[in-house]
Amino acid sequence: MLTKKMLSALQAILAACIIGSSMWLVEASGVGWFTYTLSAVPLGIIIITAIARAYDIMDTTWRGFTRKMGMILVASSAASLLAAPLLGYYSSFPLWRNVMLYWGFALAWLTTPNMPPWWKYISGGKELDDGKSA
Repeated sequence: MLTKKMLSALQAILAACIIGSSMWLVEASGVGWFTYTLSAVPLGIIIITAIARAYDIMDTTWRGFTRKMGMILVASSAASLLAAPLLGYYSSFPLWRNVMLYWGFALAWLTTPNMPPWWKYISGGKELDDGKSA
């Protein structure tokens, strides 16, 4: 049985391994189609989630408008990052630190507290606490 202290130690070891292997990857290989492929999944998650959240905002005040515009900017920025190398802008291949950042954002959005599971949220099939469909 893992205690809380042991679990924290394992998480720290895992984080150190991820950072160490990332640094090794940076030294061992450059940027290119490999980093693009690794960044495609989290960018797709970010695009889908931002569109779903923008669609879900029903607040018509400036606050709601600002949030919706922010979600639209996130989705369009992620889409441009995803499309640039395919359109011939090879200098736009993501660096390794960008790949890690994209995965960090995507995993943070996948595990947002007080939200239904991601796959139910984006499909609109989950009822929120106030009875509104997600």
